[in-house]
Amino acid sequence: MRRYSRRPCRFVATGLGTRRTAASLTRLFEGETPPFFIFTGTAGQLDPDRSMGEVLLPRFWSFENGQRFAAGLDLLDGEAESAWSVCEMGLTVAKPVFRQQTRLHLFRHQGASICDMESAAALQTAARFGIPCLAPKVVSDTADSGVAGFYTEFSANLKKLARYLDRLLAHLAAHQAEVSRQDAKDAKTRGQ
Repeated sequence: MRRYSRRPCRFVATGLGTRRTAASLTRLFEGETPPFFIFTGTAGQLDPDRSMGEVLLPRFWSFENGQRFAAGLDLLDGEAESAWSVCEMGLTVAKPVFRQQTRLHLFRHQGASICDMESAAALQTAARFGIPCLAPKVVSDTADSGVAGFYTEFSANLKKLARYLDRLLAHLAAHQAEVSRQDAKDAKTRGQ
């Protein structure tokens, strides 16, 4: 367990794919219920206007069957969505997407900007436990870069994601502190 802004943070590796992710998070959430959950990592580009290294925060994550789950954007406390690079949709796929025409097909038919193999399962599991969840992802490979781009740009992409997460965690810690202050003030007012 690590602390961020005097708040405990737990970092968990869930494993690859929806089954491992759901099982890992179910075990975690059965043991503790955090006030919010951030599920992060890398994602492949589907929208040709998205770039390698861009960090995106989808409003929804969807399975290929159309079942989708909303991110807890209310955690951002009304701050401009553009400050957090919010896009409409991320898509969780069963297997990696390599070919340019497959990426374009998924973008056009699913409406997703990025894809991964876990996030819809993470949001689905968090929703089952009533935990608001955000799932920002860094674009790690594009139609032009192919899978090789994932490896050649890995370090640079993770640095971009780390800067984004640092800013996000600071914002969430400040928001949680404000909520706690307001709750204490309200309790004091009710007690008088």
